[in-house]
Amino acid sequence: MIESWPVLLMVVAANLTVVASGAAFPPDRRLGSFARPRWAAPDWALGPIWGILFVLVAASGYIFIVSATPAERVWPLVIYGLQLALMASWGPIAFGLRRLDLAAFVAILTCFMTFATILAFFCISPGAALLLLPYIVWMIYAATLTIVLWRRNMSGPNPAND
Repeated sequence: MIESWPVLLMVVAANLTVVASGAAFPPDRRLGSFARPRWAAPDWALGPIWGILFVLVAASGYIFIVSATPAERVWPLVIYGLQLALMASWGPIAFGLRRLDLAAFVAILTCFMTFATILAFFCISPGAALLLLPYIVWMIYAATLTIVLWRRNMSGPNPAND
């Protein structure tokens, strides 16, 4: 049951902003020429995976907000907002600036901020925190993949695949 439509719309809008930043900077053909590890997810799976994850992240934010008092919301929502901002910056850095080194750094920071969000949410709403577990698992995977892509392709695209 929706307890607050304005809160729900705010959380959905924040998450759609992150999605829009990624859509504004889609992977280019250059990325397809990178040497990728065998364990890299196929391109066709990324859209559905990210879609599910953003639904979970938005649901987590909404559940936390309606569960917490105004005083309890402040710092956890600052942390939540920072992890969303970091996630929003990954696509423009990786595909806009074409800086996998900086994107790897941002991905690692996003993992730490997501972990901090989980801890902050758990104190008030364990359910909201648990909804972020698939997201942090994926972010650790994504950060690891970004580091591997950067290390394997530091001098530019490589037609060889692993």
